[in-house]
Amino acid sequence: MDPEDPDAVRVLAVVRHAGRDRVVDALHAASVFETLVVTSVAELVDTLGSGPRVDCVVCRDDLPDGAATDVLDRVLERCPGVPVVLFVEVTDGRVPAGALRDDFAARVVDDGSAVAAADLCDALRATTADARRSEPGGRLPPPGWSHSDWKASVFDQLFENLPLHVFVKDREGRITHVTEGPVEERLHASGDAFRGRRDVDGVVPFEEALGSYLDDVQVLETGGAVVDEAEFFPSSGRWFLTTKVPLRDEHGEVVGLLGVAREITERKERERQLTALTHLVRHTLRNEINVVHGWAERLTGAVDEPNQSAATRILRAAERLQSMTDKQQELVDVVTDSPPLGTVDVAAVARQVLAAAAERHPCARFDAALPDRAPVRAVDSLERAFAELVQNAVVHNSRDAPLVELRVESREETVCVRIVDDGPPIPEMEVATLTGEQLIDPLHHGTGLGLWLADWAIRRSNGTLSFTRNGSRGNVVTVTLPREE
Repeated sequence: MDPEDPDAVRVLAVVRHAGRDRVVDALHAASVFETLVVTSVAELVDTLGSGPRVDCVVCRDDLPDGAATDVLDRVLERCPGVPVVLFVEVTDGRVPAGALRDDFAARVVDDGSAVAAADLCDALRATTADARRSEPGGRLPPPGWSHSDWKASVFDQLFENLPLHVFVKDREGRITHVTEGPVEERLHASGDAFRGRRDVDGVVPFEEALGSYLDDVQVLETGGAVVDEAEFFPSSGRWFLTTKVPLRDEHGEVVGLLGVAREITERKERERQLTALTHLVRHTLRNEINVVHGWAERLTGAVDEPNQSAATRILRAAERLQSMTDKQQELVDVVTDSPPLGTVDVAAVARQVLAAAAERHPCARFDAALPDRAPVRAVDSLERAFAELVQNAVVHNSRDAPLVELRVESREETVCVRIVDDGPPIPEMEVATLTGEQLIDPLHHGTGLGLWLADWAIRRSNGTLSFTRNGSRGNVVTVTLPREE
């Protein structure tokens, strides 16, 4: 058969001897297989690592340096999609124990007959056909492509078609390659206009380029990465989120850098508008609430007894509105800012939160199970998140002496915090709008900002927040955070 046929079924036979063997004879007689022959497990490993594509492996059980199970393990490690067929001799009606492993695609008994040889070829045809059908969209790399050529083609298409600015710089920080992806408006007229130049060589105004160039120097000199650096270019009014990683040669030496920049101008503009609107509304609300609060306080001491209750209700409503405007500002700060992650001791935070809650709610009962330390990577506002969750567990409980338990458990990779109460179920709408299961609209929007503030602070700390019921006894709020190494 034609060894260059891209549709050929290429079988790698692992047998005892390079000379005559019933496996090799059967494959050659079938005339439908391109056969490669090796005579040891070590030679198999070399062939899988550097040889041509293999569609199937057929092996004997006893080899000079191992058994069929060793062949199977090596194939699973290096080419997990390649089926392995075992051609096994049966002695006294006994099959070797290793031959019974489920990982073999098929087992054919060698009894020395022509039927056994035919059965082997049938098994090879069936297993290779099944393997090819399992390849989504056909075989990748396509027939005739080397893995390295296919990889280069894939990444060329990826970088040239994604709406990103992808660039490569040499050891001196000079631009050598720039993609021409389909972005709405390029940062520069074309890649040819600035190849061979550093950012500070007039690619953009010097004062705008200096910070980016210093990032280049950092990556090239230290071999570290700069991840998600927000860069603003005042001359064009545009923002980019840029990541740069070192580019290394085959010896591991840094020879340049690879960068990806994604434009975030629209996002930054929305954040700016949100911040301006929030400050305006908060300033106006605070002034008006202060007026309502002041007059309500005067009324509580000036009106007759029947109107005292109404004045008190006005006063409490003004206080709740004031608290909500303060939380709204905190929430906007959490959403629009990008605070750095630092080391936060969750155990110490839990003690502070419980002490403050006990002072604020002397009628409540608090219980804790805390380790000495539980360090995580988190934002500073994580303490406020836990304070809100504990506060909710108290104020939304109608019992005379509500119980709140706070458990902190350090695991191998995470720290798990559970806040358990004995109150009524958290309304499903509150949880659904917070998790995104329910779209926010005039009828579904939640009733407070405390949970939103907690959720955003936990998300910014790369953590998760979930809600369950503790049987009929209360709620369990679980926070999971990545543990600090």
